[in-house]
Amino acid sequence: MTDEQGKIILWNGSSERIFGVKRIDVLGNNLWDVQFEYVAQRNKNPQYNTSLKNEILDILHTG
Repeated sequence: MTDEQGKIILWNGSSERIFGVKRIDVLGNNLWDVQFEYVAQRNKNPQYNTSLKNEILDILHTG
């Protein structure tokens, strides 16, 4: 969950498992930065990164 500015305010256990990033490392950071700094570096898969970026943009635009 993020605030209106995209800062992460909630990161639950499922998020930790899905993204492989601990809550303490992401709270207060921008969702976009977390997705493409932490997660994208770990996966190094251009197709995954593009798909993830599109999903995030859709969520941010539609709520």
